[in-house]
Amino acid sequence: TGGDTGGDTGGDTGGDTGGDTGSTATAEFSEAFGGSTIGEGDAFTFPTGAEAWAGFANMNADMYPLSFSKAGSISFKGSVADGGDVDVYFRLEFKPHPEVDPSFDSDTITVSGSDVKTYTVAVPSQATNTFSSLIMYVVTQDKAVTVSNVIVASDTADTGGDTGGDTGGDTGGD
Repeated sequence: TGGDTGGDTGGDTGGDTGGDTGSTATAEFSEAFGGSTIGEGDAFTFPTGAEAWAGFANMNADMYPLSFSKAGSISFKGSVADGGDVDVYFRLEFKPHPEVDPSFDSDTITVSGSDVKTYTVAVPSQATNTFSSLIMYVVTQDKAVTVSNVIVASDTADTGGDTGGDTGGDTGGD
């Protein structure tokens, strides 16, 4: 007299709750080269008389290699003590000099004013290229720019997955 009075009342209530969350690393521009200078409080200067190629190297080797199969970004906090404007840009290189190619130069960013602001520059997809050298260049000569908290957002990492499953079942009987 019974029969199957139930049915499948469950179903897949889970799903992919993870996904691409991104990978970030903090750069440490602690090495000046070519006559550039680093002053107190992360004040970077490209003085008159410095080499044309003078800049600042990231010394946080733990962040390498960087890859950008998808678009990424470089963001930082910046200010100019005297309230003026200073132009900077970033360069990604395959390896430190002399093995620099392939390389990528970011757009120039103008840091303006004495109030600390957050700046971000896009890094378009670099296909399968990898980078193990990050350099910051100050374009404006003889003017200190404060740059801190440089964060590189590179390829994303899939940290999620299917965290659900079939939580129901056949609740009926015969």
